[in-house]
Amino acid sequence: GGGAAHMISESRVDDDKEHHIRLERRGRRGILKVDNEVEQSGLSSGILAMLNADGNIFIGGVHDVYRDTGGLHSKNFVGCVADVALNGEIIDLMGTAIDGKNVKPCDEWISPRRRRLKGRRYGYIPCQNYKKV
Repeated sequence: GGGAAHMISESRVDDDKEHHIRLERRGRRGILKVDNEVEQSGLSSGILAMLNADGNIFIGGVHDVYRDTGGLHSKNFVGCVADVALNGEIIDLMGTAIDGKNVKPCDEWISPRRRRLKGRRYGYIPCQNYKKV
């Protein structure tokens, strides 16, 4: 609608587990659902009813998180994004990305924790962000 719709999940996603996160845009209303929790919603300011990315869309991390978010965030995304669908169509993130930072397929991603525990078998950690989504 001309600004951001702010939504905060009650669920943590920095718990070494895989999560399903759904984001939707319906007019000015944004919807966030993490796993099976109740949907959270927010309303963007302005009158526009469609998403206008005005450039690229970033999924996951960015090169300079502080600069690229206008100082809103100081910690970058750590983890992997396994599947993304836009309007119901699966996007090949690895094949269509313009650029990436620390991007690997999830089955190849080795978390910092896994590196420290050398030799022990652990699965990947999907997300280690310290803030709620």
